[in-house]
Amino acid sequence: MPNSNLDQPLPSLPSGPINPVPDHYSGSTFNFDYLLNNGKIYLRTRALEDPKALVRGDLVSIKDHPNALEWKLFDNIGIPYNKHMETLLAPEEHIVEIGVASEIVVAVSNLDRVYLYKPTENTRPIHWENRLGAPDFISSDKLFLPHNRRAWAFSCSVRTKPEIRRTDFIHPNEIVSFFSDANGIRFDFGFTPTLYVLDKDGLKIVYWDTGLPASFSRGFLVPEGTQGQSISAAGSTVFLSAIDSEGKLHFFTRMIDYEINGACPGLKVSYTDIPVVEPPDGPEGSFFLGHGVRKLPLQGWVEHSVDDILPNITHKVCIRLTGQGDEARELRIQGKDPDLGWGYYFKHISETSWKFHPEPAAEPSNLAENTPTPFIPALLKTSKLSYTGKLYYRKLPHILRIEDTSDITIELKDFHPFLTDAEPFSLVIHHPNEPSQHLKIYAVDAWGLHYHHYHDEELVGTVDGEPKALIGTLVLTPEQIALTRDNKSHIGTYLKNHFLDYQGKTKAIPIIADNGMVILKFGPAKCCFKRSLSEEEIAGSFYMRRVMDPELAITLGSQQKYAHLLDKNKACLHEIKSIFSKRQKKDRRYALLNIDMSFIRPLAAGVFKTIIKPEDPTYEQAVEDLALLLNAHRKATAYSGLGKTQATGYERAVATLNERIKQLHEIISHAEHNPASALY
Repeated sequence: MPNSNLDQPLPSLPSGPINPVPDHYSGSTFNFDYLLNNGKIYLRTRALEDPKALVRGDLVSIKDHPNALEWKLFDNIGIPYNKHMETLLAPEEHIVEIGVASEIVVAVSNLDRVYLYKPTENTRPIHWENRLGAPDFISSDKLFLPHNRRAWAFSCSVRTKPEIRRTDFIHPNEIVSFFSDANGIRFDFGFTPTLYVLDKDGLKIVYWDTGLPASFSRGFLVPEGTQGQSISAAGSTVFLSAIDSEGKLHFFTRMIDYEINGACPGLKVSYTDIPVVEPPDGPEGSFFLGHGVRKLPLQGWVEHSVDDILPNITHKVCIRLTGQGDEARELRIQGKDPDLGWGYYFKHISETSWKFHPEPAAEPSNLAENTPTPFIPALLKTSKLSYTGKLYYRKLPHILRIEDTSDITIELKDFHPFLTDAEPFSLVIHHPNEPSQHLKIYAVDAWGLHYHHYHDEELVGTVDGEPKALIGTLVLTPEQIALTRDNKSHIGTYLKNHFLDYQGKTKAIPIIADNGMVILKFGPAKCCFKRSLSEEEIAGSFYMRRVMDPELAITLGSQQKYAHLLDKNKACLHEIKSIFSKRQKKDRRYALLNIDMSFIRPLAAGVFKTIIKPEDPTYEQAVEDLALLLNAHRKATAYSGLGKTQATGYERAVATLNERIKQLHEIISHAEHNPASALY
């Protein structure tokens, strides 16, 4: 194997416990401790009575091995390898971070590339995967963690199903096989290994799982008024530390992944009151994946008070699985007891009081790492945006939609492209002579094939990138439904004509949205909303941040320095133009792909109904769901690819660079003609 380091003797590794609030240099499951040292991954058994090793995905007893309790190179190699046991790493590449859940290992290289060791595959011997994402025939590709990130975490929820996947190597406490919906009814998980990434500003958590295309274009927001610091995840439950504008630490949990958040195609959900139907095996049983109707939304962020221990804790967090059910979780916060020293505070997720466990291994090697990132006042103060809009509808003999010119006006309130169904937004209808009506809409991500290799986490859902594709469910109140029967009410008639047919229809409204516009389609009616970006938003946009890098600013210096600055600014201009144009080009290609898939989908639906007839209804339902999903993505990619949005941040960035380049040319020209006056 082309890596001479593998033949080197093992370095000195810790003989005692590893950090119980792990960073990405170590981690543990019920079976093993994992350690990253000098770019190599090591494994150590935790089963002292019957020690085992994990060999190419299988648990193997090493009870009679003389060094059974010592650290060992992971699979005797310690780095990601292919089926021929050859390195997957490029010559300049090495592993810098790891994460582990249920013996599924994530390795991240210095190039931010993600490698996955997934023993759930039925094939043996196992090897690492370096092309990730689904569906394999289109969206399997290289996956990169966002380069500018505050933190990341890895979680796995999995249902035991021997005919589909291996789980015999996972400790029973780490097989999370079901969750409970909003009615408390249990539903099986499928298989959801999920990577969560807290963005560079601490405002958004983006995520990817093995059933999604290879990008981080999906996500959700941290609690309003806070900026995230650290995250951990287990069994699809995210544990977040965050600070507020006064610098106070807060701690939150939330259960969320793509399979349970209402967005996953093929799974039936409802946002209206539905009868509570127990699983076939009774209240202690669970519905198989694809069966039953899930009541949503699930609970959003839940805060865990730390007032009693606040002086003694850091922002470093960890969440551990303790068995089955949504509440089988232990929360840990790194801290230092005044008398007992370093360790961690812990509690069951449903408890209110914290206990302390001393553990010297919890002491940070660098105290600076335990200092929270300061709150950034310049960032957008609220994630809930307001848009003003107009409604357009079809009316014969007009071929195109015409604008509604009545006295009614509409707006969106409390909206953001990355809100989830746990934070419904309002479509507000105003009339000068009637009380306004707030229509509640639950929006979730629209699954699709569209992705970019880089920057999706920063550009999707912004005017400088692409609109985010969503699907929504309208839920009217009983009073609003009654209002549609009042012929004297202007708003009631408006509701009846344009919205009533969509009442309670799950995920029936295609939405495309960014931070400057939102379009919702109610059949023949289309609501178009806009807002203007603030100066703070433009200044903090993706392209402007690159342009305003202090290294590109003009400062006093020599002619040589000005020439160097000129080259750097030209390079930056070329880079941002390249990013912008390549994304538009790829969006046009994906718009065509979505059109093609729209033609293929009915054929696939017919095959499922007449030929395959699977026992699991998920697949057939997923094909049906794709009709609206492809429509939403076709609109989103076409909107971006055709440049329908004014890319405010990009345009200002280009103008700023052009002006700076012009100034540098003038300075250099002046220095060449007046060398005596050049500044040194």
